[in-house]
Amino acid sequence: MKNFIKTYSKNSILTSILLIVLALFLIFKPTASLNFLMIVIGIVLAINGAYHTISYFRSSKELKMFSFELVEGILSLLFGLVFIFNPNIINTFLSILIGAWIILKSVTSIQVSMAMRDYSKDRAKLILIVSIVTLIVGIVMLFNPFASSILISACGFILLIFEFVNIVETISVMKWIK
Repeated sequence: MKNFIKTYSKNSILTSILLIVLALFLIFKPTASLNFLMIVIGIVLAINGAYHTISYFRSSKELKMFSFELVEGILSLLFGLVFIFNPNIINTFLSILIGAWIILKSVTSIQVSMAMRDYSKDRAKLILIVSIVTLIVGIVMLFNPFASSILISACGFILLIFEFVNIVETISVMKWIK
C-alpha cells in the first residue's frame, strides 16, 4: 500500500508541476497558449478520428454491426478539425473545464482528509479546509465564466494556486505514510 501511495504521490507532484507550467503560460500568454493547446488537442482528436474510421472499414462484417467506431471516428475527426481551424472556440469553455477539474480534485482531497482524520487530525483538518475552499473556487469557475482573456489568466492563476496546494497536500500525505 505504501508503494502505491508513494508512486501515486510522485505522479501527482509531476502532474502538478506540468500543470503549473501550463498555468504560467495561461497567465502570461493567455490567448496564444490556449490556441496552441487547442490545436494540439485538435490534432490528437483528428488522428484518433482517422484511426477509428479506418479501423471501422477494416473490421469484419460481424464486428461492424456492433461497433461504434465509425460514429466515434467521424465525431472525433470533426471535433479535431474544428479545434485545429478554429482554436479559440474553446475559450469560453476553459473556465468550465478547469472548474470541473478543480471540483474533481477537491472532492478527492476531501476523501483523503476524511481517511486521514483518525491518524492525523491537524493535517486532515488542514487538507479538508483547503479542499473545501478549492471546491468553492471550482464551483464558482464552473458557473460564472469571465471574459475571454481575463478568464484565461484567472484560470491560469487559480490553477497555479490549486496545483501548489496539491503539491503541499501530496507531500503531507507522503510524510503521513512514513
